[in-house]
Amino acid sequence: MKIAIGLPTTGITKTDTTVCLMKLHTAIVQKYENCAIIPATGPVEQARNLAADYFLKSDGTHLLFVDWDATFPENSAQVLVDADKPIIGCNAAKKKTGDPVVLNNIEGELLNYIKHEMEEVGMIGMHVTMIKREVFEKMPWPWFIPIEVPGQRVLSGEDFAFCKKADQLHGFKVWVHNQLSMEIGHIAEETKYLTSHIRQQVEDHKKGAYLNELQKLKDGIG
Repeated sequence: MKIAIGLPTTGITKTDTTVCLMKLHTAIVQKYENCAIIPATGPVEQARNLAADYFLKSDGTHLLFVDWDATFPENSAQVLVDADKPIIGCNAAKKKTGDPVVLNNIEGELLNYIKHEMEEVGMIGMHVTMIKREVFEKMPWPWFIPIEVPGQRVLSGEDFAFCKKADQLHGFKVWVHNQLSMEIGHIAEETKYLTSHIRQQVEDHKKGAYLNELQKLKDGIG
């Protein structure tokens, strides 16, 4: 097992991200003895392609993409390796609103952070995402390139396009790790987390359970 960290940047990495990277790197080295950090600059699709290309020239088994404005726990790599999926990442909160980047699973249902540790999705942002070597080996270069969104005359992000090609053309399923997503931050004027979104889901769950128990009580009295 050899994990490499891909860091696509515009030349600037947030201080909190750097601190997280240092802890992440230490944790990986303690477990697997070696870990390369691959910085790549330029437009995001170019940076991702450069990082993946460099990764394939090594003997690495997993490439963990980490964005320059992400915060994450030091055990992130181990959690995603243990999930053992070809492509698995963390949901992130949008910088402006705090809403999740990905709302639904592959069935079109809202992601359920209470019931499911992981769920299959149509796409995942590359904020904190692990990809197995075999995915890059099977898919042709360039792996990351925007594509046209059908009927909208706009281009998708490179992350959406990558996930779509990986799944539909090469059979690599895409997963989100709900549990780890709860600990992922997106640095803006203030760091955004999925906390409020998940808290509402928890409250709705509790309310639903309460109403069910109340209905059972009413049925018993009746």
